[in-house]
Amino acid sequence: MAQEMKLGFRHIEKKLKERMAFNFSQLKEDIIDTGVCTQCGACAAFCEKIVITDGVPVLEGSCERCGVCYAQCPRTIITEEGLVGNYIAAYTCKSKYSTIKGQDGGVVTSLLCYCMKENLIDAAVVTQKDEKEHWKPHPTFVTKIPEIRKSSGSIYCHSLTMPALVEAVEEGHHSIGFVGTPCNIDAVYKMQKSPSRLFNLMIKVNILRFGLFCMDSFTYEGLRHFIETKGVDLEKIAKMEIKAGYLHVYYDNSMTKFRVRELDDYRSSSCYFCTDLTAESSDLSFGGVGSPPGYTTVITRSNIGDEIVREASDDGWITMEEIGFDDFTKVLNLARIKKIHMYTVARRRD
Repeated sequence: MAQEMKLGFRHIEKKLKERMAFNFSQLKEDIIDTGVCTQCGACAAFCEKIVITDGVPVLEGSCERCGVCYAQCPRTIITEEGLVGNYIAAYTCKSKYSTIKGQDGGVVTSLLCYCMKENLIDAAVVTQKDEKEHWKPHPTFVTKIPEIRKSSGSIYCHSLTMPALVEAVEEGHHSIGFVGTPCNIDAVYKMQKSPSRLFNLMIKVNILRFGLFCMDSFTYEGLRHFIETKGVDLEKIAKMEIKAGYLHVYYDNSMTKFRVRELDDYRSSSCYFCTDLTAESSDLSFGGVGSPPGYTTVITRSNIGDEIVREASDDGWITMEEIGFDDFTKVLNLARIKKIHMYTVARRRD
């Protein structure tokens, strides 16, 4: 089955390469109108219908949608690897355990539980909800499956997970599953690749990096203030999720939603400069975009990460199927939007 999936995914990859062509309108929207055009003339050099007028590329006539202008621009990113990083495969997955209530398909929780049951990890660095201040992130490391289940669900605030990781290592845990957003995953990756001053710490441990898709993160104080000003009791909220530009808040068996733009004043400052949607430095990446409601998109990036997903599927912990072509394109499109933000910081602040 695994070999059939890999062959099927190569077919999707080929179609993606054929689809990744844009037109002048896209170039104008992403690069020219945002003021990040380098005025190098690459687009005009390869298309006779584009001329440079007062330093600005202008289309004369109708666009043939060949995509050459967009592909040749030094400010665009169009390859799959450029958008989501190196990867082995991408799947749509769901936990087979109804008792696991995760953010999307409960896959992160299921895989952590599977890894602990099979003694692949002896600890997991996770973020739980603070018991006293509702929805405040509480980073910690856990060693039991019930404690892993307690960490299910997303909290859209920065979580200081690195001290919890170092504490787990110092207490003698040798194989650790680490769950975090792209910035936290980058910190772990950098620590693993660090020079000799961390050698004595890192030589003792293997870390399996579980990366979470992330578009934006907010301060806890700001998110709490925003929710409370909307007349919603934070203690009654069962779940929050960001989808299609809206923050969905579930409470009292009902749901209300707010435009994410309303939260701009509470966005963490570092998010204005982040270009990583899919946690590219992880072993496994997880997110809701690209999969139907109740399922999780899983991108495998290392051999051990891919093996864990497939073994967990074979062992009955999760369902797994290769992601569809159109669905993976949704991931790429959202990743492209975030990559372009590197050049359009001012637009994000508007």
